[in-house]
Amino acid sequence: MSTGKLESVIHNCASFLVPQLTAISNDVRTTILTKPLESTTFNDQLLTFKWDDSISQFEKNQDNIISLVLKRIIIENLSTPLDHDHVPNDEFEGEGYTTDDIVERKLALCATILDFCYHSRKNMKIISSWLSIYFDLFTMVTDLLTWPKEILKFWTYAKLALIEFKANNNDDNDYKGLSNLISYKAPLSEKLRHWNELINLLDRNENFNTPLHFKMKYKLEKFVSELLPIYEESNFNRSLIISQDQLKSGSSWNKIDISGKNRTLNSRNEMFFNDYLYVVENLITNPLGTIFASYDDKLDLEQTMNPVIDALFDLEDAFYRKTKTHQKKLKHLENKLNSNYQADFSLTKSKQPRYMELSKTLTEGKENYWKAFMGIQSTNSDLLPPNLLEISTTNPETLYSQMMAPNNDFFRKQFILQLVFVLSFMKKLLLSDELKTIYKNAFRKDRSDDLVKEIDKIKIDDKKYQKIILLSDRIIKTRIIHFYSLRDPSFENIIIKLMESDLNYLDAKADNFKNFQKFEISDEKIPNEFTFNYSFKKFGFVKLGNKSINNVWKINSGLDNVNIEGQTINHSNGLYANLKEKWFTDITNGNSENQPKDEDNEIVKRWQILRSLRSQYLFEFNKVNEDIGIKGLFNKDLVDEWDTKTTKPRLLFKDEILKDHQEKLNIAREYMKNHEKKKRPLEEDTTFDENSLPKKSKLVNPLTNEEKGSTDVEEIKPIVNKEEEKEENEENENEQIIIEESPITESKVTDTNNDEPSETKQEDDNNNNNNNEVIEIPEEQVASDHENANDVIDLEY
Repeated sequence: MSTGKLESVIHNCASFLVPQLTAISNDVRTTILTKPLESTTFNDQLLTFKWDDSISQFEKNQDNIISLVLKRIIIENLSTPLDHDHVPNDEFEGEGYTTDDIVERKLALCATILDFCYHSRKNMKIISSWLSIYFDLFTMVTDLLTWPKEILKFWTYAKLALIEFKANNNDDNDYKGLSNLISYKAPLSEKLRHWNELINLLDRNENFNTPLHFKMKYKLEKFVSELLPIYEESNFNRSLIISQDQLKSGSSWNKIDISGKNRTLNSRNEMFFNDYLYVVENLITNPLGTIFASYDDKLDLEQTMNPVIDALFDLEDAFYRKTKTHQKKLKHLENKLNSNYQADFSLTKSKQPRYMELSKTLTEGKENYWKAFMGIQSTNSDLLPPNLLEISTTNPETLYSQMMAPNNDFFRKQFILQLVFVLSFMKKLLLSDELKTIYKNAFRKDRSDDLVKEIDKIKIDDKKYQKIILLSDRIIKTRIIHFYSLRDPSFENIIIKLMESDLNYLDAKADNFKNFQKFEISDEKIPNEFTFNYSFKKFGFVKLGNKSINNVWKINSGLDNVNIEGQTINHSNGLYANLKEKWFTDITNGNSENQPKDEDNEIVKRWQILRSLRSQYLFEFNKVNEDIGIKGLFNKDLVDEWDTKTTKPRLLFKDEILKDHQEKLNIAREYMKNHEKKKRPLEEDTTFDENSLPKKSKLVNPLTNEEKGSTDVEEIKPIVNKEEEKEENEENENEQIIIEESPITESKVTDTNNDEPSETKQEDDNNNNNNNEVIEIPEEQVASDHENANDVIDLEY
């Protein structure tokens, strides 16, 4: 068959398909990348390949003709711009098509062709060939689209195509969500190799990649990894190659002499730079070489690694201390600024603090600035940004500033994690025979017989291998984990979890991921809407608290089974009725007080009855006590009589105690009233005229001729009989004794009785001091008053 005729058939079929597929893609161009088309979208003429009469001449090669036609449409679609014949005239009138509009229509047509290939697979001559055609079309689309913008827009459809790739040649009913593709078999083998070369190309051009390149590279890596089952060898590092990303060929630091003791130590930056690179080259990127090295080389590595770890830990300690101080100061400032507000504003609805109102202008300015700053990211997506997170391995000063930055711990923690992973891996390799077997098989494939012999020589008892195990335990447990457990428990937990995950991955690799080979996805579909039964489920009463124990013992227990006089009461209402009937019968016959009683049994029986009645008659229990018993439930007067009977003796006893005290208090008050009555007439009789008294003559000092001061009024002593004077002296002495011995003063008594204000009392005291006359009080009354006063004091204190 001539080539010209084949070209004519392909051209005719493409001319027939393009208008119809373009019309379908234009209708769904806004949703096709996120929602695949149904088979009903395409008519039977399209799905049965009745595009041209001449296609029947190529019946044996029908699938190849279909593949060539669809590829022709994709190439013409992506290599040439859209013309006006394929776009409705009612859109974009008077305006030219923008680049985004053209790209959107191109991608919609490509997605429509891929969906058509999937839905027409059952009508192909060889049904299993549809997947190869689908892979070729998908790869062609990704190769013809420009990187990274157009392919990023199309990649939303790639997530939908992933399901179709995994289905392979399975029917819809047999597909359970697991991929059965194999990396070294068609149709994936050739495409997988092509995508890996593309990823390697992006890695080699790392310095020329934009942020969009890195984003698309990540999406492609994720897509390739999901195409294969997790236990497939291509999905994990089967060759056991150690990453050499930090040892880039041609970098300037490779020319530095870093072999052991010949390292140059010119400055602090260069010392740290050389030690760091020595650890990276001999340990982190070459763990197997460290295992097989001599004991002296291991000792030299340890002596170099310890100062590096010490320097990093000094900076980490200062970092955490500064962070703690900063947080403490920040909390103090927040407390001062928000003294009247709670710390968590999300939990309370409060008004805006005043300091925020004052700084509103400044805050809005900062918000506008940062919005504009973050908006630069979208405009700079095509620029070549520097990789700020890449460790500098060419400049000692840059590396030193990265590792020793007091406010940035990213690079320090990255190096610490690398040490943890490498040391734990080395220990695992020495202790695991399965892991040794994997490495020996990998070395045999590479024809590295010397390494196979070195692995066979490994013995745990050997001194140089014991050094690795001890070094791993000391660095990881004693130093790193212990250091962060005191300063950053969250990061300590991250280290432990990552280390456990890495070790579990090594175990799974040694077992060829057999656990994942048995993994199956359930056939049961998850419903779109879940229904919940909110009705309360009633549980039966478990009498012993455990159904198993109750079934073993078979004990018929419970309050419903209390026996009253040989009868079983089924419920509390019946028990109450029987008790009331029995009480009424006893009252009628007068047998309530004449029956003999066993106190212990009676109390137990009462408690049983009360427990049985508790569910229905709990609020009637205030009529029951130990003296009345169950009878109080049916006769409220019994409780009132019992209250009267118990309350009256208590009140009488209280009155008896207060009676004696009240009598003594009345005597004391009466005495003070009499005392005040006698004192006032005497005060009225003490008034006299001072001018009528005779004056003393003035005395003159013969030396100074000064008159000596003397009282103007001469003291006049009244003429009193000796016997009367003697009696008055005795009375004064008795009264003085009473006043000195009694702690009760006039002020206390008058203040207590509120008979006189304090000013009157003070005036009376002044008058008594000026009065020379003595108040006559009989001795018998003084003595009795003295005793009464003492009694009152005893009662009060």
